[in-house]
Amino acid sequence: MINPTDRIYEDIKHVIRNEDIYYLPSFKASLISLGIKYEIYSEIVAAAKRSNDYDFIVVDMDSSFDEEKVSFFDMADKVLIITGQDFTAVNATNDLVGNINYNNADKYIFVCNKFDKDRANALLSTDINMRFSIDEYVEEIRMDGRINLDYMVNSIGMKKVAYMVM
Repeated sequence: MINPTDRIYEDIKHVIRNEDIYYLPSFKASLISLGIKYEIYSEIVAAAKRSNDYDFIVVDMDSSFDEEKVSFFDMADKVLIITGQDFTAVNATNDLVGNINYNNADKYIFVCNKFDKDRANALLSTDINMRFSIDEYVEEIRMDGRINLDYMVNSIGMKKVAYMVM
């Protein structure tokens, strides 16, 4: 993986796991400590996409904004941007939208996660010049932290988001 070939997907396909969904498990150490460049992910995704083995490929990324993440935005058919309802999250999402190529607005789906109707909702504030609009609100999950696939499948908000991506 230090020097990936055009067959990178075939080279790693045997480690992809299936537990109701297919997923690539985490590396055993950080990429930098393994001497692997971050671009390996985009190469794997591009090769997996070309294989037509999957209906959807989901890439879960942290909220930092850098050159590597921009390449995923360009590669993606749909980009799901998750934000919160507090002022910090809304301002951060506004900043993100100001820094991406937002010409194809249909490509981007904005979701308010952990929504609580009883808390202040900065997404409705007139104090912020919103550069985006929320496509769906997903309710806050008030559980002991153990979320299973059945819960996700039966969540109304998650169902709506899934239909938007399709």
